[in-house]
Amino acid sequence: MIALLSLVAAQGATLNLSPMPSGLFDKIHGYMPFALKLSDTKPESVKKTPDAASPRYGAIQIHGQVFAVMFDGKDKVYVDTNADGDLTDDPPADWSMKTVKGRGGESTYRQGTAQIDLTIAGKPCRCSVGMYETPDGIGYYQDFALSGKAEIGGKTYNVVYADPKADWDGKSGILMLDDKGNGQFGPQWFHQVGQPFLLEGKTYEFGLSHGKLSVVPSNKKVVAPVEKDPNEGNGLRAGRPALAFDAKTMDGTAVSFPKSYKGKVVMLDFWATWCGPCMREVPNVVKNYKEFHDQGFEVLGVSLDREKSEARIQEVSAQAGIVWPLVYDGKYFKAAIARQYGIQAIPEAYLVDGDTGKIIAAGDDIRGEKLGPAIKKALAAKKR
Repeated sequence: MIALLSLVAAQGATLNLSPMPSGLFDKIHGYMPFALKLSDTKPESVKKTPDAASPRYGAIQIHGQVFAVMFDGKDKVYVDTNADGDLTDDPPADWSMKTVKGRGGESTYRQGTAQIDLTIAGKPCRCSVGMYETPDGIGYYQDFALSGKAEIGGKTYNVVYADPKADWDGKSGILMLDDKGNGQFGPQWFHQVGQPFLLEGKTYEFGLSHGKLSVVPSNKKVVAPVEKDPNEGNGLRAGRPALAFDAKTMDGTAVSFPKSYKGKVVMLDFWATWCGPCMREVPNVVKNYKEFHDQGFEVLGVSLDREKSEARIQEVSAQAGIVWPLVYDGKYFKAAIARQYGIQAIPEAYLVDGDTGKIIAAGDDIRGEKLGPAIKKALAAKKR
């Protein structure tokens, strides 16, 4: 078991944080998952298993510990909660077919939760791990964190601290503040170790200070996040100009959006390899790209993957048939273009006229079965 580092605020006040065994997904309305790779070979660490007709094995790796997982076909899963190598003495994992509403309509796939035994902040925790089925395998994510309150700049905030890299060594992690006092912890409030952020007009930095995680004043330059009007969204809808930007794609090609797409209809697509709904939408985008590309349809992808994900993005792209250019800077929801567009959830996309620079359609209007007709209509309008 690994105990978490102690945490202190800028003036030395200890952050009043304690283990939150589950509920991180509900607080932040998202997840930071990992791939659970399956094999027919039973790991040496697994000493005892339930009877299974077609077992496949994998591992959940969190906090330097390995928790074996065994799938029996598609409908049963066992998790070594106490990491003792015995898959018969653990509480049953929840794993069933569920229907989820999201962008592009409803999706039905297997998902559930399992429990693992950890020590967080010096206290034992039976922590919840979410699991879900993807087109190319199984994903899992931490549904636990530390939560409590922090005094910063003379004000008290509800905070959540999580480490998406699952190291919990103080060198990575995300601090989330409910700076509006409304119980919301959206992606625009994710403050990474070493990155500056604005709070009440002042700049702070979250990271290690004297061996402890702290929130301290910072002199680093920071760009204010886009504020969304709850009734207006980010104001980007059909008929309005798309926000222009210059960027380089992953192969080093310079692109000016939307100027580089004169004579074309282009979809600006925000996604990530860790995003289950994004990956379930990818085959639909690939299908429509193949059908309409020769008629003038283009896609520019913006990846919200975390740092050092180049190899993962390339691997997933090759497997999924993603051949269009991708922009990626490794900054997750703080990616430059994502911040410019005020992206708070993915998948998100905008269909844009490359000549006028105006948005043709956006959001749910170009997901699922609606995407093809929207592209067809836009291309026909350009011909007229």
